[in-house]
Amino acid sequence: MTFKTDGFLSGDLHIFINQSHIDFKEWFELVADLNKTVFQALTTLHPLKNNKQQLTAALLFSRAVQSFQGAILLTERGMISEARTLVRNCAETAIVLSAVGKDASFILKLVESHQKHSSQVAKALSSNPDAAKELSIFTLASLQRVIDDVDAHFPNGKPNGYILKDVAKDVGLMGLYDTVFRGISGDAAHPTIGALTRHIYQDEAGKISDLRFEPVQEDLPHTLSMSISTLLHALMPISEVFKKPEFERIVVDFLPRWKLLQVQYEANQVK
Repeated sequence: MTFKTDGFLSGDLHIFINQSHIDFKEWFELVADLNKTVFQALTTLHPLKNNKQQLTAALLFSRAVQSFQGAILLTERGMISEARTLVRNCAETAIVLSAVGKDASFILKLVESHQKHSSQVAKALSSNPDAAKELSIFTLASLQRVIDDVDAHFPNGKPNGYILKDVAKDVGLMGLYDTVFRGISGDAAHPTIGALTRHIYQDEAGKISDLRFEPVQEDLPHTLSMSISTLLHALMPISEVFKKPEFERIVVDFLPRWKLLQVQYEANQVK
């Protein structure tokens, strides 16, 4: 299996991975140390029985850690757009986790958002003639039950859920929202012009010279940096919800290392 025949599923990709770990040694060492510390801390979370805030927070934190790990796996393989998309997911989770940590009643907003989505999907499928004719009468009946259940829960109106930007503003994470969640929307997560330029070669005049399908190191350290930042943001609310100061100490221990590498990276970008 070579890259020319199997692309990113090639066994040869280990060569690129090893070289990336050499070229960005300090970044990957920081990621490895942070991951090991956070993952060990994750295993100590045991939500109290009937404590919905702790259970929801633990689930959100687990999601954030897994998104972080997925982003690292993709980053070291040079799949930068895909990695950044997972970083965006981690940032979104960190913002929601902060909201749950600040006010347990936000869980109701999560439930409402789920009900809104379920109802919208059910209505879209059952009312679309092309989709409906492909569905069995049992599936259509099931979709109608979803619609009826949601309508019964909200007899005076529709479920609203939440707007992430408003949540980020409320918990003081607009910086994370604008730089990571919003920023990555334009350069990786969606099929925008910014994201598509990652798949072309440009000559000195800025004209497209060829298509590009290969592992890349472009934006690799920046992607690792954002991955670290988002995970650190998720540690503070989980520390508060579970009254575990050791989670906050992880932030205190790793934040200076991250800031130092980030300053060095930004300085190199100016050169």
